Amino acid sequence: MADIFEEVESDLRAERLRTLLLRYGKLIIAAAVLVVLAVAAWQGLAWWHARQIQRAASAYFDAAQAAAQATTPTGATAGAGKAEAAFAALSGNNTPAGYRTLARLRAAGLAAASGQQKLALTLWQKMADDPGADPLLRGLSRLLWVMHQINDVKSPSAAKPLEAELQPLLAADNPWRPMAEEASALIAIAAGNKAEARKTLTELSGDPLAPQGVRQRSAALLARLSE
Repeated sequence: MADIFEEVESDLRAERLRTLLLRYGKLIIAAAVLVVLAVAAWQGLAWWHARQIQRAASAYFDAAQAAAQATTPTGATAGAGKAEAAFAALSGNNTPAGYRTLARLRAAGLAAASGQQKLALTLWQKMADDPGADPLLRGLSRLLWVMHQINDVKSPSAAKPLEAELQPLLAADNPWRPMAEEASALIAIAAGNKAEARKTLTELSGDPLAPQGVRQRSAALLARLSE
């Protein structure tokens, strides 16, 4: 008797399943197709991103090689021009963020080294203002933008824009804080505020969290100010 009930129950389940398939079968098939298409699209997008990163990496490597050759006597002019053009091409918004940031840094460095101060400052400023760039590299760009203009400071009023740009880097938890304080002292000296420079350099030279090179430079500069 129990077997009869089990067979009836099994037949009922099969009938309910058949009814559900007849009613919702097309929807189930459509949903399955959508899942397959979504997975295929995701895999395609992942492949495309990987391909873009691979191309950017290769182009960045070639540009870096050209920049290295530009330091040799035989390739000074041609190599520098090729590297600048390659890094400029990688600096566009179509390049993956990591390589775009590195390319802008290298392009700015080459521009500064070849005397193109305005171009270098523009690139560093773009880097500092790029929300898609790594925060650490944005901070470095901001610091370089300031440091390459310290020699132009001739008065307290000329120092104010640079001091304002340094403010975010002077936070206690900022990794660029020691270098930013060093730059702040140099700005104070250039603006004629030696008392403020001495105060900053004294604190910086005894700061255990500052890199050794920064402490040594601060101590040496402090000694020169005391002469």
